[in-house]
Amino acid sequence: MEVEAYRWDPGTIVVQKGESIRLHLHGLHGKVHRFSSPGLNIKGMVKKGEITTVTFQPNRNGTFELICHDHLTPETHGPMIGYITVINP
Repeated sequence: MEVEAYRWDPGTIVVQKGESIRLHLHGLHGKVHRFSSPGLNIKGMVKKGEITTVTFQPNRNGTFELICHDHLTPETHGPMIGYITVINP
């Protein structure tokens, strides 16, 4: 049996509160990854072989999930969840 597992790499990034952030997501595997980070008001889609850039300015500290909605469970080769940690400058 062959199993694929998807992940964000790196799995955690650290950014500073109040800074303008440009996050570049490179699609390496899988056809498409629809993603969001509800706590940071980020959403988008990255496709294999493409780069998707999202910009945001975090206004509160904390650790927020970056969720791939196409790979949420083991049955869909997930969960594919990364983390964005926001700290004070």
